[in-house]
Amino acid sequence: MTLWGFLTRGIKPGMSESQAFDRITKWDGTTLGQLVRGLKTQGHWPEGMIESLEQGVEARNYLAHHFLREYFVVTPSERVRQHATEQLAHVSARLEHLALRIHAAV
Repeated sequence: MTLWGFLTRGIKPGMSESQAFDRITKWDGTTLGQLVRGLKTQGHWPEGMIESLEQGVEARNYLAHHFLREYFVVTPSERVRQHATEQLAHVSARLEHLALRIHAAV
C-alpha cells in the first residue's frame, strides 16, 4: 500500500473522477514487480533502497507462491505450525522494516 501512495501522486488536481478511476483500475493490473521496476528509474531513492524493494518483491512472491504450499499441504503438526509462524514473523519484520525505510525516504 505504501508504494500505491507513490502512484497516487500521478493523479493530478485537474483530472476528472472518471480519469482518476481509470488510472486506478489500470494499477489493479500492475504486479508489485512491475511497480518496483518502474520505481527504479527514479533517482531520488537512498542507496540500497531499490535492492531492498526487490527483496520485498521476493518476500511477497515467496508468501504468495511457496509459503502456503510448503507449510499447509503437509500433515498438520505443532512443529509445522511453529515453523510456519516463525517464517511469517521473520518475513513480516523484514517488510515492516522496509516500509519504515520507504516512509523515511519520502
